[in-house]
Amino acid sequence: MGTYPVSAGGLSSDNYEITYVNGNYTITDSDTDLDGIGDSVDSDNDGVTDYTEVEDDTVPLDECSLVIEHQTEDISWWNNQDCDGDGILNFLDPDDDGDGLESALENPVEILSSIQKMN
Repeated sequence: MGTYPVSAGGLSSDNYEITYVNGNYTITDSDTDLDGIGDSVDSDNDGVTDYTEVEDDTVPLDECSLVIEHQTEDISWWNNQDCDGDGILNFLDPDDDGDGLESALENPVEILSSIQKMN
């Protein structure tokens, strides 16, 4: 996203004159759910864009409501939270959602994904 300068040119014709006008090309974030927040925004810093959280039926303003596999943004802030309130940071917690089942048993891809994104 952003605004980029564009320098037009390169075409010629024997039959007519071509005039080029330099300008700017602006790329903006889409807002497919029309909530006034761009789709690539991650309001709760959990590493999942708001648009994806709506698609996943999770809460875009709750950093502990997410599908781990959909973390595509920086997760360093989320890793240092304690979503289940047990005093252990998410990235060190063997049961990061506090449901009594070890995260590695619930979803082994979740653990590997978190470790890979930290590196």
